[in-house]
Amino acid sequence: MAKKKGPPYTDDPGCKFIVIDDPWPGNAAGRDRKDAYWNLLGAWVWYMLDKKEIPDTIYSVNTRAEVIVRLPEQVDIEPILGAHAWITFLHHGAEADRHRVSCIFEYNYRIKGDPAYHNWAEHMPIGGEPPANRRFPVKFPYPPPGWASPAHKNSRDISLSLPPTRERVPVVDVPVVDPSGAANNVHPPTPVARTEVTVEPEATQEEQPAQAHVAKPDPYEEEDVALQFVKQEPVDSDVRAGRRTEGEVKQEPTDVPVKREEIPEPQHSAEYLAEFERYRLHTSISQGTGEETTAQSESINDGVERIGDPLLHAHRSHSSNDPLHTRIKHTDRL
Repeated sequence: MAKKKGPPYTDDPGCKFIVIDDPWPGNAAGRDRKDAYWNLLGAWVWYMLDKKEIPDTIYSVNTRAEVIVRLPEQVDIEPILGAHAWITFLHHGAEADRHRVSCIFEYNYRIKGDPAYHNWAEHMPIGGEPPANRRFPVKFPYPPPGWASPAHKNSRDISLSLPPTRERVPVVDVPVVDPSGAANNVHPPTPVARTEVTVEPEATQEEQPAQAHVAKPDPYEEEDVALQFVKQEPVDSDVRAGRRTEGEVKQEPTDVPVKREEIPEPQHSAEYLAEFERYRLHTSISQGTGEETTAQSESINDGVERIGDPLLHAHRSHSSNDPLHTRIKHTDRL
């Protein structure tokens, strides 16, 4: 067969090509993929196609894990394009393969041409139902694939994107269960909790406070600064008004003068003064002071009478019959 010219390859290849990124069974790579591997892979594609079409040829290179599968021209490949999560189409499998996904895309024939002419090795699978003793783990009916994109895949250079009509159907994570139960000693794996870790960014050199070099001040400069500070007048209106601004601390005086409490002199009542004067008068008479004592007594009594002491009035009215009073008057006459 003559090699076709291109790219672009505009001829009709007379078949369909699909690309499988990270294909199942995935237990070998490179030259270690023997006939048994290719037979299992062909049977898997046969289950995808509802056991109606057998793959013609599988192409591979030892330096790549992805493969190219050639299908008959009448096959509708659109339903099998997308993400095939192993946990959805296998009855049982290894725990390490729980999160593996095989993605199938249409091969970019227009740019890449026939793989047989570009150093891809050919493998012919047996096709049909695998032997019963192989305990083929692929489910049937086969579950529909999810949406996928060739971006960031190893096969992106040879693959085409899914048709625009395909909806983004997420891949459902379901446990892998073997219908034979304990015969295979396989248990559904425990879901792994996903933990988001937030990493705090380290402080940059600009964010870190720089330690300024402090030089020893000049004593003459300190004196000039102090004089300028003293001469400065306060600008803030609150300072001029004598009010404390925010942040100012009220200072308590250290020496507080103590107010001395003055003791008032005793205030005597008029009755007390009258009795005191009577006592003094009586003493003066006994000592023979005469007229001077009588005059002083009358002057004091007149002052007390003006104060209005009722006891003094009663005393004077009673003193008219007092023998002492009579003696005072007799002395005046002499």
